[in-house]
Amino acid sequence: MDLAIATGLPRPTAGRLLATLADTGLAERLPAGGPWILGRETARLGRAADPYRGFAIEAQPILGQLAEEVEESAMMTAVDFDGSEVLAQADRPRVVGARDWTGMLVPLHASASGKVFLAQLSKEDLERWIFGRALERLTPETVTDGRDLERLLARVRRHRYAETVDELEQGLAGIAVPVTRQGSGPTIVLGIAGPSSRFTGANRRKALPLLRESGERIRALLS
Repeated sequence: MDLAIATGLPRPTAGRLLATLADTGLAERLPAGGPWILGRETARLGRAADPYRGFAIEAQPILGQLAEEVEESAMMTAVDFDGSEVLAQADRPRVVGARDWTGMLVPLHASASGKVFLAQLSKEDLERWIFGRALERLTPETVTDGRDLERLLARVRRHRYAETVDELEQGLAGIAVPVTRQGSGPTIVLGIAGPSSRFTGANRRKALPLLRESGERIRALLS
């Protein structure tokens, strides 16, 4: 065990410490005997200092312009193995629209932003993630078969964007593109969401170039 070697602790002691951290959400072991990683609560504690606040404020005008252009909600998310967390959102004043998702964590397999993240994983990491858990069925349209999800993610990888229709919530459609690639920190993803009855396939195709252009502008903020 790397922790035992690095700290000089006996392996049983290191194992008990990791188990305690896992019980409190401060550590998590990847499926199929994978490595230990920081847990969701560690991420939450780190975000208590809100390292994204300044970035979200800088990105807000870009989100606002995108929402204005596509007449739907635009959102920027930080995605890691725990899920997709909305950092900032801009909405159009419409009677029917996406709710405010800011600060919420949504599952990877049922969200466009999550699929963008999963499509960036290596084959080994992706299979470990998919087949190391039960994929929750949130709606009748949620993809819960691992092989079906793999095929869908291959398409996301080819076309460099992801979509969802009625998978996270009935009546909600979304499209997302990567802003950053998977690395040592969360992947930043930009997306658009709206009612699936209005944000149709044709409207999603129409919005895609604007979404990609906005993603480039947000990427420039990080340089």
